Amino acid sequence: ITTGLVSLLVVADLGVTDAMVREVARLRSMQDWTRMRRTILSCSIYVAFVIVLVGLVTYPLIHLYLGRVIHHDVTLRIDVLILNSMIIVALNTVAVGLLGAIEGFEHYNLRLVVTACGSSLLVASSYYFLPRFGTIGISLSYMVQSIVNLLVAVFIVRNLVPKGHSRDSHFSLQEVRQMARIGVPMRLGGLVNLTYEPITRLLVARFGGIESAGIYEAAVRCGVQVKAMIVACIQVVVPRFSALAVNGTDALRSLLQVAYRITGLLVVGALPLLLLSTPLISVLLLGRLDAKFQLFAEILSVGWLINALAAPSSFANLADGRLFWNWLSNVCAAAINPAVGLVLGRVYGAIGVVIGTACALTSMALIAVIARRLTAKDRIPRPGAGAVLLLMIAGLLVTGRFIVSACSSDKLTILETSLALSAFFALIWLIIAFRSIKRMVHDAGAAKP
Repeated sequence: ITTGLVSLLVVADLGVTDAMVREVARLRSMQDWTRMRRTILSCSIYVAFVIVLVGLVTYPLIHLYLGRVIHHDVTLRIDVLILNSMIIVALNTVAVGLLGAIEGFEHYNLRLVVTACGSSLLVASSYYFLPRFGTIGISLSYMVQSIVNLLVAVFIVRNLVPKGHSRDSHFSLQEVRQMARIGVPMRLGGLVNLTYEPITRLLVARFGGIESAGIYEAAVRCGVQVKAMIVACIQVVVPRFSALAVNGTDALRSLLQVAYRITGLLVVGALPLLLLSTPLISVLLLGRLDAKFQLFAEILSVGWLINALAAPSSFANLADGRLFWNWLSNVCAAAINPAVGLVLGRVYGAIGVVIGTACALTSMALIAVIARRLTAKDRIPRPGAGAVLLLMIAGLLVTGRFIVSACSSDKLTILETSLALSAFFALIWLIIAFRSIKRMVHDAGAAKP
């Protein structure tokens, strides 16, 4: 509870850590090393200072709340946990900004080094602190991890950024303001996104009961986690987008086309695979074939993976500063979700609420892609032959799986059919997509500022 409350302090950084990747990539393209050093230093100092300051201001409120929900005998322990949590959040937020700077140099292997070092020390320190200090030992272990992450990230960034005169590296409020202009819309969009699941969860519970809400909790993870993996694959283009946007060349449009095609191939493969394997997922998560879980998972997977198609346009808007459209798409989806959910929920119950969420996610993708097309004049590529072939095969296999599930009452037959069709489609997807994605990745690497 303590860590969860204190972690809300990260909102006070005004999103400057989120904007670090873009700004470092832009300055790297311009080879403005002096300003890059000043930007990184200014944002790191600002983030640490403002989180600690806001933490001290809100400390009485946090302590008052925790004092009411936790037994009074552990008041001293709560004080220590709050203090440790504030320090951990401040250190981690600064480290996240430095990791963004490393991403701006497109050294993702070094980012992995930072994470690996911190995780290793977390495990090692846990063996020492937990037996001796109990609950406080957990916070001490996380503090060790955050300190190691920060130190390793500082060492790497100092070696990546060319050295200059010490007088050039000083705190600049102007650089913080510049970063906040990009970071605030990003942070607001992230806060709006946080409303989807709580609102949907409440509406599902209202129209379908607690059991439906529990099933929703399990079903939504399928689409969310697969979408997160797809977006993580595409997110690596952000530094290159930002660098290409400096000169306003056609290379940005070319790279955006490649990103669209890669995203499309990933979605065309992942979505049918989820639809084919929902019976297997139901048995793995719930221990039984649950029709409601399968229907929830299928509807939400369609919504979340269609939403993933907008990732390239959102990243391109971030690179060239068109963040208003990202924010607008988030706000529109946040408004559509409860509105459609309430209407359909009254008619179809919990299923209607889930359909409303899928509609909201789809609308977010449509607004982001269409706005990018109209404002930046970027062409949306047509699906290639491989994607069309995958869609045709997926349509046949998914239809066959639905027919078997509807006509057969034998659970073993349904599971065997799901497993066989999923394995077959996964093999076809790998064969068709491997060469296409390899060629696209080569084209993306050739796009230079």
